[in-house]
This record gives sequence, C-alpha cells and structure tokens, in this order.
Amino acid sequence: MIYTSKALVIIMKIEIEYNRKIEDVQSDFNNAFQYLRIEFLQINYELYKQQGVQANKFVKPGFTMGDLNKNITDCFIEIPNALTVYELEKTFMNKLGLKVRVLRKSGNIWMETNMTGNWTLSQQNEHGREISNSRAS
Repeated sequence: MIYTSKALVIIMKIEIEYNRKIEDVQSDFNNAFQYLRIEFLQINYELYKQQGVQANKFVKPGFTMGDLNKNITDCFIEIPNALTVYELEKTFMNKLGLKVRVLRKSGNIWMETNMTGNWTLSQQNEHGREISNSRAS
C-alpha cells in the first residue's frame, strides 16, 4: 500500500502476517521503490539446514514471515521514503526480529547498499533509476 501525507512524502505501509510469504512483502516494497529490493537474511539455523545454504544468505521468497520468526505477530510497518537504509534495517530487527538488506538495481544486477546505508530510500531509488537508465542507453 502507498499513502501520501500532507507533506507529499510517500509512506509505504507493509502488512506483516505470520503466514504471509516473503515474496509478497518484497513485491509491496518493490511497488513503492521500483529500483530497490528488500531481502531477508535467516537467523534461524533450522531453516538454513532446510535450504542447504550457509549463514547470512538471503532466504528463499516462498517462505513465510512465521518461518523466519516463530514469535512474529501481525502488524504494519510504515516506511516513509525519507527513511535511510540503516533505519529500515534497524526497524525490521527491532520490531520484528528480522534481519533485512536493501539492494539497489544497477543496470541489470542488484547491489547491496552497505556503502550508502545512510542514504534515504528515495535517494537510493533515484540513484538506481539513473544508473539503470544510463546503462540501458
């Protein structure tokens, strides 16, 4: 869902539910920020074994939010475009106990935003648009 406040700042509201799939949350995020992608990292070792992956790898999108955190409760996360990447990651960890990473589109690849984590989501998205469009030319 996308909302516009009186100050014309887009606020995204993501619904978090125990049985909601990661891919649905990712789709909501990508609808608001076309050149950004949110990925979930697994903290639960049992899920690592099920996936056959090493620590700190992105979780497959078919898993649910409850698969990531058995104690998760239904809620909404409001995300203004002026929020920084670091703030978004901290919000998911503090409110939901979930580790996320934001990736930015760069041409036809997705890059982690570790070096620019203090940029706002709006800045990240705009930079991704500029890079992707300049590479397409």
